[in-house]
Parts: sequence; structure tokens; C-alpha cells
Amino acid sequence: GLNYIPWKLDEKAHYLPGAWMNEETRGIPVLSGTYNVQSRYKGVVATTKVKIIDDPRFEIPQSVEVELYHFRKELDALVKRFAEVYESLTILEEQYAEDPVKEAKIKALKLAGRDRPVDRQVGAWQSNKQTPHSVLSGLLKVAMARTKPLSEQEKMRLKDATQQLAQYEEMVAATLEAL
Repeated sequence: GLNYIPWKLDEKAHYLPGAWMNEETRGIPVLSGTYNVQSRYKGVVATTKVKIIDDPRFEIPQSVEVELYHFRKELDALVKRFAEVYESLTILEEQYAEDPVKEAKIKALKLAGRDRPVDRQVGAWQSNKQTPHSVLSGLLKVAMARTKPLSEQEKMRLKDATQQLAQYEEMVAATLEAL
């Protein structure tokens, strides 16, 4: 018989803490080309080739596709770094739940990384503060919608996000060392 395996033609992506996701959430779109696909079932391995072609509805030059792919991959690495730091703070917050001073310091670190507390009702908290979370969120929106070459401003935003994340990681490390 025929068996179908759904694939949205994407690579796995990392998500910001608190990001809304479902089955339709997309990862990093793969570039056109020929890929080896390997399936395993009950000890049996089958391999075949799949050719991915560009969507004929869009005329995006291959050089732009490659540039956007690398932009998404670099951005994904930053999102992964931020998510790991933020999730480690969430674990520490639970560990220090009995120590109000340490718990408050952890909450302050989390708030420095994310533009709003997660324990507030949606719409009940708004901030224009630039945090690693807000900067990365904005860049993810650019990455999803982009069909033209990256502008110098977008390249600078990625560089700034990298620096801001590094500063946040240093701040977290220094604060945790002091605990």
C-alpha cells in the first residue's frame, strides 16, 4: 500500500520561550536541491532521493534564498542560546522558591531578558523595552516574511541582537555566580 509522511519542507527550528506553536508552525525552509531521505520502520531502513524545487509562484533568485537561509540559521542559533539561558532561569526559580531574595533576583533576570512577565494576563502588560526576547522576536518576523535581499539595517539588527544576547548571558552568569 501507499504510506504518506508529511513534511513541511523545513528543518527543525528553536522557538522563543512562550512562543505559540501548533502543527502548522514552520521551521527553517530548506533550500531547493536534491536530498537523501531515510526512513526506518521495525528495523528496516529505506533510502530514496527527493528533489525540492522552488515554488513557481515566487520568483526569488537562488542567491537571495541562500542568504535568507543563512540568516534564519544564524537567528535560530541565537534563539536556541536565549531559550537555554531563559529555561535554566525558570528551573532555578523553582529551586529557589523557598528563598525570596534569590527568587526575586532570578525573576529580575528573567524580566531583563523578556519584555514582560509571563505570569501576567495577555494585554495586561505592555513594554517598549528592548530585550533579547523582543529583539529576537522582531527578527523572526523579518525572517519569515523576507523575499528580497537583506538590507544593511537588518544585518545590523542581527549583529545588535548577537551583542545584546551576549551581554544578557554575561549578566546572568555574573548574577548567578554571586548567588
